Amino acid sequence: MGTSKSYGGPADVSRLLPSWALPGGGDTGQDTPPSEGAALATPTPAAVAGSARAGAPGVVSARPWMAAKRSLGRAVRDGGGGGNYGRAASHYVRAAGGSGSAAVAAASGSASTARIADFLSRTASAGAAEAVRLLGLQPLAGRSADEVMAALTDALAPDGATLEEAAARSAVAETLAILYEQRGLEENGLDALASMTPDDIRLTVIDLVGSFVFHRWTQDLGVAIERKAVSAAQAVGIEREMRQYIREALKLDLKGRDVMKIDWPGPEGRLIVQAIFAEAYGFLEDIV
Repeated sequence: MGTSKSYGGPADVSRLLPSWALPGGGDTGQDTPPSEGAALATPTPAAVAGSARAGAPGVVSARPWMAAKRSLGRAVRDGGGGGNYGRAASHYVRAAGGSGSAAVAAASGSASTARIADFLSRTASAGAAEAVRLLGLQPLAGRSADEVMAALTDALAPDGATLEEAAARSAVAETLAILYEQRGLEENGLDALASMTPDDIRLTVIDLVGSFVFHRWTQDLGVAIERKAVSAAQAVGIEREMRQYIREALKLDLKGRDVMKIDWPGPEGRLIVQAIFAEAYGFLEDIV
């Protein structure tokens, strides 16, 4: 199988996404840094109402979302930093109705996390061929790694028809892109995933949850970079800082979970994943 490549983590993941990882071969609008001159958007009342209809139970008015947007905008203008991003993250989760409501609203993110965990645990225990077969992808046997990874993205991620689904798809695409690079899948094929340990799978789950949280945060607040305030390169840096902040803030510890024995698609797995998301949002909510 060969050895896996060393990889430094998910910072600035968007730039390593291959074409197969993009929804429909295109762009959700969340996976590339904002272009220079993009405006800092303010959610409209209609957009806030849409978020509420999409499943954000705690949303009752635009006011908390305006405060959350201003908080993140202030963090960006002040040059970021853990304290600034921490306050902004806390305001965001509270605007979403609290950690419990945010976790419940993350339905596609939770489902995709369970599918990724199930696929990786099955690959590690029974091999890639069996895990792929259980996804109904056996006709892809013998095809290129890119073709198989494109099919995996479609099998493990939602279409992205709603903002929440788009965030889940982006998180899955980024997670698969990291594994593609980290495990050397282009050279070694999917069999390279069979060498993943339970700790590897736990870390992958945590990174996927963090990626989803990042995308929902920026989606809900309509965040871009204020016109002419920073360069395109600085915009990429801000995105990297936000991702790294989330990664460090989500002190999730799944070592008590036997990821190889959990029935991820079943009720047990669904409850575990929902608890993971509630804990993740709880860390952010309780920062200030």
